[in-house]
Amino acid sequence: MKSTHNSAMSVATGSDPWIV
Repeated sequence: MKSTHNSAMSVATGSDPWIV
């Protein structure tokens, strides 16, 4: 499910914010 990445979340988790 790698579609849209939230910048802050993506950087914080290093992954997809929607999966986390």
